[in-house]
Amino acid sequence: MGTEKFYLKKLNLIKSSIFLFLILNSFSLIACDISKIQFFLDQNITFQVTYEQNFNDSSDLIAGNIYRDNAKIKVSSSVPKEELIINKNKIFRHDLEMDQLIIEEIGESTNQSPAFLLFNKPNLICDFFSKANCSDGSCLYSDPLDNFYLKNIKIDFENKKIKNNLRRPI
Repeated sequence: MGTEKFYLKKLNLIKSSIFLFLILNSFSLIACDISKIQFFLDQNITFQVTYEQNFNDSSDLIAGNIYRDNAKIKVSSSVPKEELIINKNKIFRHDLEMDQLIIEEIGESTNQSPAFLLFNKPNLICDFFSKANCSDGSCLYSDPLDNFYLKNIKIDFENKKIKNNLRRPI
């Protein structure tokens, strides 16, 4: 009889631990909201957005445009003059100043492109940031995990503008 009580207590402890784990895990999933990105993508299969990017809060900005047509993405910047094109399973990096084109297969390098993360795999954002702060027209993803190269991403859905702050060059 004493052994049965011991096993029942142990079983209840295990059940409580599993329940607590599921509750805590669900809070972390709720904390990273991608619903606004999903809604934007559902409403805008083809679009153009502007972006600004800087390194470690410096005043030097890299600005450019991101174009999306279905699953194809083109990112262009004026300084440095380059283009990144993602089409199906290939990435094309075109350095216009050096007239150099690099073609590679899509793989882990896609995580190096904020545009690819946002517009092809938005669910991966939660793998790289621990905080999401969304209001009616914008979202700010911050507190990067595992030394991710981006400090934060701010998306303004109303004005179609994205700001990235990088910790280090890609």
